[in-house]
Amino acid sequence: MPAPFPASQLHTNTDIRNVMRALMATHESTRRFQPDTPELNAYTAGFEAALRLLAEALNVNLGASARHYVDR
Repeated sequence: MPAPFPASQLHTNTDIRNVMRALMATHESTRRFQPDTPELNAYTAGFEAALRLLAEALNVNLGASARHYVDR
């Protein structure tokens, strides 16, 4: 019986981690051009929390360097 998915359609946790870290970095770099408002801070907190919860659900370790974007 063939595998349910061709190997070319599978992604490793490393692939997923790299995409999620790129999303965090893009969000942070875009945010630098916006005025600092309570609404933007709330959006950022929710965005980062959502990515971290998704990473946890997928058993993906975003690594310490991902925290670099969160702590700024």
